Amino acid sequence: MKQHSTMTDLRHGSDSLVRRASYECVRRLVLLEDAADCIRQEIAKANDREICGFLMGYQAATDVHVHCVRPAENIYQDKSSFAISQQNYMAILRTAGQNESAVGIYHVHYGSPYPSCPDVRNMTLHSFLWLIVGVAAGPEHLVQRWKCFKLAEGKIRKVRVVMATLRRRGVLVSVTKG
Repeated sequence: MKQHSTMTDLRHGSDSLVRRASYECVRRLVLLEDAADCIRQEIAKANDREICGFLMGYQAATDVHVHCVRPAENIYQDKSSFAISQQNYMAILRTAGQNESAVGIYHVHYGSPYPSCPDVRNMTLHSFLWLIVGVAAGPEHLVQRWKCFKLAEGKIRKVRVVMATLRRRGVLVSVTKG
C-alpha cells in the first residue's frame, strides 16, 4: 500500500521555535522506554489510523537522546498518510522546555518501517530525524520494527535506534538495541 505523508510548510518564518541542528553526524537515536511506551499506547488507540508526533530531546555528540514524545493530531485521519496542522505544530514547539527541542518526527507505517516517497520528499523540507514504526496488521497492532532515518549529503541514511531505561535519578540502567 502506498504511504503518504505531509508536513506543514515552514518556509514562511514560522520555524523560529525549532532549534536548527544538523543531524548529519548522528549515528544513534537513544529512545527512552517511556517515550516508546507512549507511542505504543497511541498505536493501540489509533483504530488503524496513522499516528504522528514529535520526538523531544537533545543532541549529544553523535547521539540524539529522546526522553519524551509529543503526539500530534493527524489531520488526514486515515491509515496511510499523515499531516500536522501549522497550529498543532507551533503549539507543540512552544511547550518545549529549556533543555529540549523537537529533534525528530515519528509516525507509523502499517507494514514496512521504511520511508515512503512522500516521507523522502518531506525529509528535504525539515531537518529532523524521522522515526518510522512498522506495525503488524491485526487487532494486536504488534510493533514489529523501529527504524530511524536522516537526510545527509542529499541521501537518506539509517540511524541506529536503541531503547534506554532510566532510574529515578536519571542514571542509565540499560540500553538495548531496538
